[in-house]
Amino acid sequence: GPGEYPYLIKHILECEFYLLEIMDCCLIIYHPYRSLDMYTREFQIDQQLFEAAWRIINDSLKTDAPLLYPPYEVALACLLLAATYRDKMAILKQYMIDAQIDVERVYEVVKLVLKYYELMTTYDADPPNDGKQIKELLSKIPKPKIIPNESSRPSSQPNEQQIQGTIGQQNNNNNTTTATTNNNNNNNNNNNNNNNNHNNNNNNNNNNNNN
Repeated sequence: GPGEYPYLIKHILECEFYLLEIMDCCLIIYHPYRSLDMYTREFQIDQQLFEAAWRIINDSLKTDAPLLYPPYEVALACLLLAATYRDKMAILKQYMIDAQIDVERVYEVVKLVLKYYELMTTYDADPPNDGKQIKELLSKIPKPKIIPNESSRPSSQPNEQQIQGTIGQQNNNNNTTTATTNNNNNNNNNNNNNNNNHNNNNNNNNNNNNN
């Protein structure tokens, strides 16, 4: 019908093959986190600024920046955004000048991230329909259902049957140990009696020889 989505799965697959061809089948993307660690040590960035830049890098992964720019430029752009109202801005700008980094490219990454933030704050602005169209689309997205399987989850506390079984097993082990000890004592007594009888027989033989 006229309201149906015009593209089919085969169209999407065809576009994906075109994209792979353009990218020369290179799907390896290097994250900017390592570059951020290097800048943190070099510029002696405090923990609060480091965490803010890290979160901005997380958001940059939702843009095209990782596909279009090298990791160090993305890391610098996110660090600039995080340091906008701090005293590190001048140091970062001077570093880019001394290292002959293309400042324009870094600010292109900044624009991409800012555009993403703007989209996140205005995506549901739909004046003609009062945001109803976007809300209807979001409501159609299936929500995951997580059903915990209690039977497959072992309990950290033993139940009463387990306790009784353990006690019974210990009692059986104790009884077995006691019976074994008694048998050993009986065997030792029998051996002692046999030795005594043997000694008596030897004494009798000696007496007979003397007579």
